[in-house]
Amino acid sequence: MTIESELPKPSEEKITSIFGYDTLISVGDQIVEIKGRDKSIKLGEVRRLIDDENGYVGEGLKNGDLAEIIGFERPFDNNRSDRIVNVRVGEIEAWLKPSRIM
Repeated sequence: MTIESELPKPSEEKITSIFGYDTLISVGDQIVEIKGRDKSIKLGEVRRLIDDENGYVGEGLKNGDLAEIIGFERPFDNNRSDRIVNVRVGEIEAWLKPSRIM
């Protein structure tokens, strides 16, 4: 038996589309990726943040900031609404909508 065979296999869960993301990928109890058609956001990635048409990103963060993806929540669990991506920029940790992540 190899170590790889003992690791939990990723599982997919379809969700109501949140900004085009409609699939959660989990390993064990941890969500490690959210996917949509031709796009995904993965745990541990460093991604650029983008603002909306009003210049808003959220939580004091700015357009163009580089953010590390540090976690995910299921939409609408724990009063999360559609802010399902947890990011870190320097000392700031924030929950953002997937649409704020490039």
